[in-house]
Amino acid sequence: DNEDKRVPLGEILAGSKADYLGEGVSDEPEVWDGASALPEGASVVGKYDTGTIRRYMRPKLPRIRYCYEKELIKQSNLEGTVVAQFSINKDGKVRNAKASGMGSKVVEKCIAKAISSIRFPIPKSGSSTKVRYPFTFPFTFTLHQ
Repeated sequence: DNEDKRVPLGEILAGSKADYLGEGVSDEPEVWDGASALPEGASVVGKYDTGTIRRYMRPKLPRIRYCYEKELIKQSNLEGTVVAQFSINKDGKVRNAKASGMGSKVVEKCIAKAISSIRFPIPKSGSSTKVRYPFTFPFTFTLHQ
């Protein structure tokens, strides 16, 4: 059956039950290899595993979507990809959050602010992690079977 099946964003980002086990912070640096459910074009370099990044980003998605939808009211043709880049310091705090790529400074600044408010678990070792995380608007997901 080649019929498209629409899947809620929450189900796609939910990941596996294994993502919720353990602290989600490894002792070895990890470079994202595309095997997890992070968005295409995402990267994680440092102590956090991709499941932890996804798990802590997920609660901010409504706020990030709001950043886009609020501006969409003013600019009805607004769409594209915003790439957020940030570091997670040794205390689990987000630092240097920036977002760019859509051409709407209002949306980009709002997304960077939303990401800046995330608090990750403290890693076992004191090094930082660098994250690149794209968001494509409008949010649409289609699974082909």
